[in-house]
Amino acid sequence: METRLSKGEKKNAKRMATVAVVYTIDTFLRTPQDLVPEDDSRPHKEKSPRPEQKRVWASLEKSAEQVIESAFSEASHRDPKQEKQWVALVDGENNQLRILERMAKKQGVNFKIIFDIIHVIEYLWKAGRAFHAKSGQELEQWEQYRLLKILEGEAGLMAGGMRRSAPMKKLTSQLMRGRFDFFFGFIIIFMP
Repeated sequence: METRLSKGEKKNAKRMATVAVVYTIDTFLRTPQDLVPEDDSRPHKEKSPRPEQKRVWASLEKSAEQVIESAFSEASHRDPKQEKQWVALVDGENNQLRILERMAKKQGVNFKIIFDIIHVIEYLWKAGRAFHAKSGQELEQWEQYRLLKILEGEAGLMAGGMRRSAPMKKLTSQLMRGRFDFFFGFIIIFMP
């Protein structure tokens, strides 16, 4: 509720947990078209490989750095010579990215960062609603086209296009900040 707190809610009492997972999994390649088909037909879905030796950490009390450090320690123990490809799947939170990059540099680990597509889609829908106030086919097509282009590696082009289109659509800077700030920070990292 906007004007009063619901039962059990406390003002300014947001708590964020940090979750880290380490596991081994076989490579499973998919194309952007596998994730965003151009028509309503869905291709036959291959069975994806299952994670092996999965270990999960989550904490509200420990800092993000402590949780991520535990995950790095476990990964280093499993692959001390770094013979496997290391991948970090993240939600795009800036502090999380800084910690990952700092620890990787400190430990001499080379790894790839992959952004969770669910978070990308949510930011894209928020941006789409700035351009298309009403839900409907036009908004869906707008979002689907841009998602496909982002998955094809054209995130910077899509972000730049939205920034250039905003003044033409007479979107206010306040509306733009509310819709795009986190989205653009997120997108820049996708750029090759």
